[in-house]
Amino acid sequence: MWTVTGFGGDEVVALEVGFARQSVSYADDASWGWWSPEKYDEWQAFDDASFELSEAQILIGGDVYTVIFGYETYPDLRGEGSFEHPTSGEQVGQALLDEIQVYDAAIAQLVKRRRGYLMPWVGLTRIAVDGRRISSIGGSPVDQPADESKTRLWGAVLGVAGGFDVADRVFVTGRVVVRWARGDRDASFTPVDDSGEPGIGRVEISDTVTQAMWGAEAGVRWSAFNGFSVEGGWRIRDWQYDDGPARFSGPFARVGIVF
Repeated sequence: MWTVTGFGGDEVVALEVGFARQSVSYADDASWGWWSPEKYDEWQAFDDASFELSEAQILIGGDVYTVIFGYETYPDLRGEGSFEHPTSGEQVGQALLDEIQVYDAAIAQLVKRRRGYLMPWVGLTRIAVDGRRISSIGGSPVDQPADESKTRLWGAVLGVAGGFDVADRVFVTGRVVVRWARGDRDASFTPVDDSGEPGIGRVEISDTVTQAMWGAEAGVRWSAFNGFSVEGGWRIRDWQYDDGPARFSGPFARVGIVF
């Protein structure tokens, strides 16, 4: 996250953009929000990992502290399940989709070392999870709106980043981050009648949920010239706590520019 070791004592603004190939490892017992995979006779989850945008940060340095505004995004979580209709015997298929986005606002302080630095940070986090469930019967789409769920959580983010000088303009880097948040999960869906057919009208329900995760990464950063750096390595973001569905991991690349 940190473009230059002197950041924190200079009144400058930095922009960092990261890309990653985040492979998905699904938790076997995750409920996927309101819609548990355990209900299906057949279930399959998909990993559509590709090298794409994973994060962006704006860092505003001051005399003592650095203010950070951050954003993280992840590959869509996709699964498909099917079960036998209770009366007609037809196969009912349902496609599930979850999207996770995270927004952080934090304050950090640089601690300089002879050949490196540490920068811990603490702040607020906003976690948004949007889910959809689309049904079909006998291979034909159901003539009903898709079921939807929206989770909006507020909480805390803690982390620390560091670097160690191993050569001219080259640093070995690392980062650890932990998030915890709590808030509302709202769902809107079409109920089914006793025969298993979609009913009339929509049902809306809500509950309170918590979400916890941790992440870590290790890499190498090259300060190509003053005010510009490139970094690459391996990262992991584990969302399997508090009924979270998956872990994301893979190589990353990050570009930093100081204005």
